Amino acid sequence: MDDDGISFDKPKSVGGIMRLVKKRLPIVGWAPEYDRTAAIADLVAGITLGLTLVPQSIAYASLANLPVQYGLYSAYIGTMLYVVLGTVKEVSIGPTSLMALLTLQLCRGLPLEFVVLLTFLAGCVVLCMGLLRLESLVDNIHLISEKWAHVRIPDVVLGVVCCTVLLMLRKLKDVRVSPKRQTLQKTLWLLSIGRNAL
Repeated sequence: MDDDGISFDKPKSVGGIMRLVKKRLPIVGWAPEYDRTAAIADLVAGITLGLTLVPQSIAYASLANLPVQYGLYSAYIGTMLYVVLGTVKEVSIGPTSLMALLTLQLCRGLPLEFVVLLTFLAGCVVLCMGLLRLESLVDNIHLISEKWAHVRIPDVVLGVVCCTVLLMLRKLKDVRVSPKRQTLQKTLWLLSIGRNAL
């Protein structure tokens, strides 16, 4: 016990560590209570989901213009990771048509390594959001629709003007000036690229 009256007994710290482990790895909490009835129900659900997921993931890989094995990888690797890290048992993890279309748009004409890099970076973003406990961002999205009645016209106008200016800055790099004015060309290019910082 220290001067503030706080106890640092070992069992409490071990209990705190176990609570943290159970919170971060939910499988540690439910696996000891897992029984035969739950296993049979999960087996039936897994077979049903697998029979649905295989053709669906192949179709999504084709939609993204990728070899079919990439669709199967995205279907099963995410599911296996969610068994260990997932907190909600009713969630179905796997590829979606929107992800396939976005992947097609971003990686069209690029080697397959770019698709792997895109997937890795998206996973890193999600991991950072989880580690930084940014789930409150997702929890508060519904507040946008609830506060819609309180939006003022000047705020909307300002938002539209800012978006328009950013889009116009994007086109500045395409403006061609005479070869004698290279300083102006570089300035326009820097302004166009600098919009990313805004």
